[in-house]
Amino acid sequence: MRKRLALIGLVILIIGVILMVSGYEGIQKAPTYDKIFEISNNEYTTNSFVYHSGDIVIVSGGNNDSGLICNSKLEYVNASNIANYSIKPTKSTADGIYYCNLTNNGKYVYVEFSDKSPGIIAYTIATPSEINNLNRYADVVTAGIPISVAGFFVLMIGLILKKKT
Repeated sequence: MRKRLALIGLVILIIGVILMVSGYEGIQKAPTYDKIFEISNNEYTTNSFVYHSGDIVIVSGGNNDSGLICNSKLEYVNASNIANYSIKPTKSTADGIYYCNLTNNGKYVYVEFSDKSPGIIAYTIATPSEINNLNRYADVVTAGIPISVAGFFVLMIGLILKKKT
């Protein structure tokens, strides 16, 4: 009985780990850009990018003195007026700030003002179907976590239980 329980726990644990790894690998395939450049004292930017109709831009990182700016307005932006030039996001979630429906073929850059070099400011440009795939991969990782934990506990119970006498 305990060998069978340990084997079941091991199988459940392996399934959970496979789910987490496969979901993580899917997420890692998303093109994410995270290079930051200091363009002047305390002003940092990402590479500029071109927005294509239908794409979704997701930015993670940044602080209160940061925002997505049209490349053509970059020279006018400073720490005190960035709120006037930054584009309002479509939505903001725990995983990032979403920008949709920007000007087609427009060039954009993410700008941050900070006394010290910012941590990570990363952005992804994807189509809605690619975003849906990323959400599915995240769901797979999320499902794998409790399955792995359950498998671990069942395995431990199977290993710790004493033989019937």
